[in-house]
Amino acid sequence: MVLTTVQHASNPIRDARVLQRMSLRDLADVIGCSHTYVSNLEKGRSRANLPILVVLAFVLELDLCELCNHYGVKVDEDTMNCILGHIEGPKDLKE
Repeated sequence: MVLTTVQHASNPIRDARVLQRMSLRDLADVIGCSHTYVSNLEKGRSRANLPILVVLAFVLELDLCELCNHYGVKVDEDTMNCILGHIEGPKDLKE
């Protein structure tokens, strides 16, 4: 698949934040970090780590695997399954 300039330039965190009408400060408050960090993360000036991506994926309703791939965070399959199991919660609570 060949990425176009628009696809390559898109930022999943910023796109989801804007879609949900959240300011940088709002998102930063929810995830417990500075708005400067969120801004730098969106611009590629700060490195993402797994814990912050887990929280961002949950808050912004993004696919964690895709978010990790976008930011180059490597996670083995067992760890990812464990994280996703905890995020989704017990199945009996969803019914």
